Amino acid sequence: MALLSLAWALATWFPSGCTSTPAPHVPEAVQESRRLAEQAGRLQTAGQWKAGAQWWARAAQEFQLLNQSSNVALAWHNEALCRAELEEIPVAHRLLTQALALNRNAGRTEEAWRQEVALLQWTDPAQDAGRLEELGSRVARGERPVSPHLGVVLDYELARARFRRGDAAAAWAGLAGLEERFRVLGDSSGAATATVLRARVSEAVGDHAAAVAAWRSALQAFEVLALPRGIAVSLAGLGIALGRDPASGEESRRLLERAEANYRALGLNPAADAVAATRKP
Repeated sequence: MALLSLAWALATWFPSGCTSTPAPHVPEAVQESRRLAEQAGRLQTAGQWKAGAQWWARAAQEFQLLNQSSNVALAWHNEALCRAELEEIPVAHRLLTQALALNRNAGRTEEAWRQEVALLQWTDPAQDAGRLEELGSRVARGERPVSPHLGVVLDYELARARFRRGDAAAAWAGLAGLEERFRVLGDSSGAATATVLRARVSEAVGDHAAAVAAWRSALQAFEVLALPRGIAVSLAGLGIALGRDPASGEESRRLLERAEANYRALGLNPAADAVAATRKP
């Protein structure tokens, strides 16, 4: 599960309008496109993925009519993130690919990196190993986003993709220093998410004690941040890890019960069912 949000902040939308002087007359079509985008952003931020996707699609259509390609790409990108949350992965992949092509053709390299990272986040590395290898080679040659934050998210997603492909050793190497880099940038949720990945990689390489410690650290971090989804993920991870030790069976059972209940309260029933299947009778 991807806990990092790659949605673009609405503050990056129309910087030319953020001045202290009165704005010139704005054509009605432009005002309408902005209203659609602002409403889409509010719905997306509130986690209303279906409505958010629909409003971003409407905004993209308005931007296309105005020939505003950068805003079209942005709307497609954010619609894709909503579609991915709805498990509509093929649709999300198509939208991100369209946005990537639009930005590349216009020479908007930094914006294109956002689609590269999002495609890495939502693409199955086992089915698209070529993308992972190509992107990894580019990074090794020194190609990187200008934004330090986007750069650390890229490195996180590369490590995560390698782990999902089954290469725990490469994922472990990619994790080096990631949590601290997120903290330096003031992204505590990013640091906690990287801790989750560290816990999973520790389990994969057989370091049970390190996995349990990392899950406890992630749970504590998400509790401080009051992020319910991260808390549910950490409860489940810690419960499963402790379940491998017979002496921790009772704590494991309690944690898994809480994780299942939290997932159901969040409407994440497939995740709740997966947790329920791990619980020992």
